[in-house]
Amino acid sequence: MSKNATKRLSQKEFAAIFSKVPRLVVDAVIKTRAGIVFAKRGIEPWKGFWHLPGGTVRLNERLEDAVVRIMQEETGLMVKVGKSLGAIEYLYAKNGIHNHSVSIVFLVTPREGILRGSPQGREVHYFSRMPRHVIAEQKAFLRTLSFPRKRESYRKKAY
Repeated sequence: MSKNATKRLSQKEFAAIFSKVPRLVVDAVIKTRAGIVFAKRGIEPWKGFWHLPGGTVRLNERLEDAVVRIMQEETGLMVKVGKSLGAIEYLYAKNGIHNHSVSIVFLVTPREGILRGSPQGREVHYFSRMPRHVIAEQKAFLRTLSFPRKRESYRKKAY
């Protein structure tokens, strides 16, 4: 974590702030010969959908540091952060609350660790093909990168 990064917001603070302004997040395309890592969301929004691991950038946290922290938290992998692949904009509403997140997506390579889930998504796998029920914005983004679309296949792998 960056030297001056702040701690996680409480749920009340998070909701109060990010219901009024866009949230900056990072997502990661963790790519190996086995495929790309997707996690099945265990929390809202998009509970039950497959997604790229990612999360909120903390105040004073560098983007690359956020990627490293979030990948360790969500996948158990220590990663090497590569180039930025672009941005994804998420606009969604639930129960009358509107949210807006902007994600910078990075290509990352696992350095060490064993792939595992987290409370946000306990089921995590490598996919060589696009899984069904991927968050629409991520699916559209990955298609611009020519990620295969057909039948899903996956396997866990340790590094």
